[in-house]
Amino acid sequence: MSFKIWVNGQPLPPRYWVRTFWKDVDRATRFAWSDAVADRPLLTPQDIEKQLVTRNQWLWSHVFDYFREEEFHFLPAEELMLLSNAVRQVRAVASEMNLDGVATPDQLNRARVDFGKIVSLMGFDRYDDPDAYFLGKTIESQLATAWPPDLDHLRFRTGQDSTGDPALWVWAFVAETGEYEEARFLGRTDLIEDIVEPIAREVAPEGRLYLRFRSTLDLPEVEGVPA
Repeated sequence: MSFKIWVNGQPLPPRYWVRTFWKDVDRATRFAWSDAVADRPLLTPQDIEKQLVTRNQWLWSHVFDYFREEEFHFLPAEELMLLSNAVRQVRAVASEMNLDGVATPDQLNRARVDFGKIVSLMGFDRYDDPDAYFLGKTIESQLATAWPPDLDHLRFRTGQDSTGDPALWVWAFVAETGEYEEARFLGRTDLIEDIVEPIAREVAPEGRLYLRFRSTLDLPEVEGVPA
């Protein structure tokens, strides 16, 4: 059942639960990225697990109080199912914690894999903020049946541009395996732009859209997880 929550006589803003859960998971993992979202390495589940092994404060029971499955309706059905199942598993372990809020090594071990799934599904290496997560996932869902063959992946950030207007930045990473050839690269970006830009503008009609292109040859390698 979906219902409105009112605070001080006002309804909560749209996507309140998505924003809150996204930010709380980000803080709990302490993925304090120093690089811009377009310059981050893509993390594998193994990279994420290594990060969680080095910390013992990510299993905060209150984080999972803010997950509302119905608020994540913009996710593909299979992805939403994976996220919901992972949250359910971690929430069960977190409910066992003492009032001091300190997880035992056994609790951390039992929750680590599923918490890693949550982090991976929330995409902190590709979505720079919770609004970028919502808009990015919505754009990618609409692209699913028309995904450009040369598009490896997209990255997103929201905010204000230099004029103070709200903006959405989209970085499209072009899949390349050989040496960089400018003419060939530009030809492929034109095809990607023709598909991605109309969908991005439809999903985010308010504000400015900045669509930029990068080559997968520029992807940084994972030398270690964020501190």
